[in-house]
Amino acid sequence: MVLDFDALYNETQGSAFSSGKKRYYDDKVKALTSFTDGGKLVVRGRVEGDRTYHTSITFDEQGGLYDYSCDCDGFSLETGPCKHIVATALSYEERNPAAAAADVRKKTDAGALNLIAEYGKMRRRGLITADALKTEVVPYVEIGDGVSLRFTIGNRKQYNLKDISDFVSALAACGYRRYGVELELYHIPENFTPASRRLIDFIVKCYNEKAKFGVTYQRFRDELRLLGSDADEFFSLYEGTLVHFGKTEPVLIESFDTPIPVKLRIEEADDGFEVSTNVEDWKVIEGMDYRYILWNERLYRVTNEWADDMRALMNALAAKKRLFVAKADMSPFYNSVIAAVAGKADIESTADLSVYEAAPLVAKVYISDFEFGIVARVEASYDDNEIDILSEMAPQTDFVRDWDAENALRGVLVRYFPDYPDLHLSDEDEIYDFLTEGVKELFGYAEVLISGDMKKLSVRRSPRLKVGVRLSGDLLRLDVTSDDYTKEEIDAILKAYREKRRYIRLGGGFVSLEDNSIEALGDILDVAKLSGGEMVMPRYYAPFVGEELGRGFFSLSRDSAFKTLLTALESVRNADVEVPESLKDVMRNYQKTGFRWLKMLSDNGFGGILADDMGLGQSLQVIALWLSAKSRAIVVCPTTLMLNWTSEIAKFAPSLKAVAVMGGQEERKRLIASAGEYDVVITSYDLIRRDFDLYQNEFDYAIADEAQFIKNPETRNAAAVKKIKARHRFALTGTPVENNLGELWSIFDFIMPGYLGTYPGFRDRYESGVVRGDDRATERLKRVVKPFILRRLKAEVLTELPPKTESVIASPLEGEQRKLYESNLALIRSSLKASPDMSRVVVLGMLTKLRQICCDPSLVYPEYTGNSAKAETAMQLIESAVESGHKILLFSQFTSMMEVIRHRLAEKGITYYVLKGDTPKAERLKLVNKFNENDVKVFLISLKAGGTGLNLTGADVVIHYDPWWNESVMNQATDRAYRIGQKRSVQVYKLVVKDSIEEQILKLQERKSALSSLVVGKNNDIKEIIELLR
Repeated sequence: MVLDFDALYNETQGSAFSSGKKRYYDDKVKALTSFTDGGKLVVRGRVEGDRTYHTSITFDEQGGLYDYSCDCDGFSLETGPCKHIVATALSYEERNPAAAAADVRKKTDAGALNLIAEYGKMRRRGLITADALKTEVVPYVEIGDGVSLRFTIGNRKQYNLKDISDFVSALAACGYRRYGVELELYHIPENFTPASRRLIDFIVKCYNEKAKFGVTYQRFRDELRLLGSDADEFFSLYEGTLVHFGKTEPVLIESFDTPIPVKLRIEEADDGFEVSTNVEDWKVIEGMDYRYILWNERLYRVTNEWADDMRALMNALAAKKRLFVAKADMSPFYNSVIAAVAGKADIESTADLSVYEAAPLVAKVYISDFEFGIVARVEASYDDNEIDILSEMAPQTDFVRDWDAENALRGVLVRYFPDYPDLHLSDEDEIYDFLTEGVKELFGYAEVLISGDMKKLSVRRSPRLKVGVRLSGDLLRLDVTSDDYTKEEIDAILKAYREKRRYIRLGGGFVSLEDNSIEALGDILDVAKLSGGEMVMPRYYAPFVGEELGRGFFSLSRDSAFKTLLTALESVRNADVEVPESLKDVMRNYQKTGFRWLKMLSDNGFGGILADDMGLGQSLQVIALWLSAKSRAIVVCPTTLMLNWTSEIAKFAPSLKAVAVMGGQEERKRLIASAGEYDVVITSYDLIRRDFDLYQNEFDYAIADEAQFIKNPETRNAAAVKKIKARHRFALTGTPVENNLGELWSIFDFIMPGYLGTYPGFRDRYESGVVRGDDRATERLKRVVKPFILRRLKAEVLTELPPKTESVIASPLEGEQRKLYESNLALIRSSLKASPDMSRVVVLGMLTKLRQICCDPSLVYPEYTGNSAKAETAMQLIESAVESGHKILLFSQFTSMMEVIRHRLAEKGITYYVLKGDTPKAERLKLVNKFNENDVKVFLISLKAGGTGLNLTGADVVIHYDPWWNESVMNQATDRAYRIGQKRSVQVYKLVVKDSIEEQILKLQERKSALSSLVVGKNNDIKEIIELLR
């Protein structure tokens, strides 16, 4: 029988295996024996060292590894075989070669062998209790200066759980512990009863939450202190069951809907009443959402309100078993104490107590005007007993007053009359608030009487508006009228709303501007000029106006031209627009919809942003637009994409003549001079700013590809592109917003100048509110830009695209690499402490050094020859992927890191290509085509040089070697492989070094903007960058 020693070695840590081999070579293994026990083969040995160690290895009936043990201090099943077990195994193999004979058949995959080892570990961890009684963890509640738990653990016999921290650690590591003669076990869920598992989950959660903040709230190692929310959660686990409280008999946790049977007895006595209760010696346990009453060997859950109302009475009765209340005091006792606890306790009485019930408060508030405002007067009484409700004095009375009702009425008056108890108002805003809100509140507590002379100060209803819309050439006109108000009054109302006022005074009274119809028109007012009840604005606001008017409540009339335009905008998918004949069988349905959208905008004189996910064929949709009508176009794109555009045009529209303006200055001058001979002129952002003055002719279309290149309006790139003369402008980008909304404004400033106003106006109207989290500002901006942005995600339109799996792989920071990282981090922190106003450039330089040490310390220290955890991880991934037939893209921001990986690949004999910023444009296209067609395994690509514009569907594994600040940049790089044409599932790995700046960068990525929904991220300002070092 062949014994599976490989499984044992697979479970062995590297240091243990090396030490074991040394003991084997030093002939330290003595008295090696083997025997069969119940069909299993047992190998035993003695290994000499500072003492004699006894080892045992057991194989099952088929020769599979079953168990192993050693009596040394360093052995545990969690860490695998120790050096003494390894030495024993190697000695047995040497002396029994037949048992370890190699199998000449095809070898099992390494992955399958790892599974065998892992599941073998799991099986052995469960051995001790697999067929035994399940272990139970029993809680004991202790009440002192708080609530705490202690526990016992066991099956046949219970043992005190003496160290909560160690117990939690054992659970996390599936560790082995011995509690006593009758209990030793591995801490895996299967070894505990179902009820104990629920309790264990609570213990671990409770302990870890406290440890997370550096506080355990423990006085002793064997107790778990409970806070309010902990108590709520613990008692909910045991609802309807018994729980020990200290060493007493178990207490029943009553069902939470069971009321506590409190009785309040009120018995007549000489000249008064005696009050008593059936409840004695109760204890109150504080939770967060509830409180718990321990009484009569039962625990009841009550609301906080119940406990607050009952506490004072019960405390008084606990101190003195019976309370005496004189008849003269029974009325206030009844209306304060008994009224508060009624419904919470059963009240039993030998007398009719209703005769002591207080009369209701009767209040009247009189409101009238005076020369400078309004004045209020209050009358209040109980039956025929009048009171001064505004007086701060509370004189003794022979009747009971309803203090709750009085305080509620006074509270309303205090809120609306700043000089209370003087009830006069002269400030216009205060009068408006009182008339619109305060009067309504007063009706809840008093009869309100308003004098006839108040009519001139009344609040008139908002106007019922009539809106007429007509399209007149390049202008859109809105005529606003009302049957209740003149045109001049309508103008005044709309102007007041534009000034962000809540109301306007007309004819002495108030008109509220807080109305849906006025609000809908108000947003239109932001972009219109107002004159004589008419609003005038450019026609490109038609989609926005159409949606805003749909939100209001008014009579609406629209002319046929306006209706036709809105219909065209809303029915793009089914528009009667023919796709160019040569592309009908080439374009996918969503691409045809994109073409029709571009065509519709173009025909109506609008621009737009095609913001499709990377790899969805934006260029093809634009080419279809050019083919649909004879036109001349200019494309501005990154340098790396110029030849890609010429290739796409040649492939899909060979009838179009295209020229890429490249070469030296004289060559470019010659090409631009002859641009009139071409249908499409292609240039780059770098070149357009140099050659702009040479482009004198007007184009039909200007296309800004990868339009994030003009996101900063202050750059020469943006300024040059925006000066291009063109009748129609479109932007192509998968990321219309990367860091802030100013980028979106800049792109719109190219496609439709003026649509979003000036940048300061845009910032005040939209950006500031969105950054503050104002949902209304966010929704308003979405409505404004939505008609001119078309965004589709791969998951929405490419149902046939294979799945993509993303994983973050963390490598440990160890050895010399950790020392270098920590020393540099300490230096940076001390520098920042000494110079807190350090410049952004200097701080970024420091961070770059830390990131390079994470990648490979040799990038910073050329003489470094120590470990590089991430480089080793990357090579393991690459080797595994290559062995399994995959092709890999590896992206890095550091070309020096690519050189390190390149050398390692060469040493392993793995074929590769390299693409960096200095790779010529023509060479890039050749490399891409060759990689997609041949058997080269790895493509090393500089993130900035090759993160966009390349089609690399030949790869199905993507490795991001070092994280970039903005996740969208990494996503664009991933989309080189995950795009149309990809037939295989794509695996994406993001490599980071654990406990380093790289993990903080990933967290920063999570805070970045979700672009398609206009959720705004923040710039990486200096404070945010420094925070990464905390």
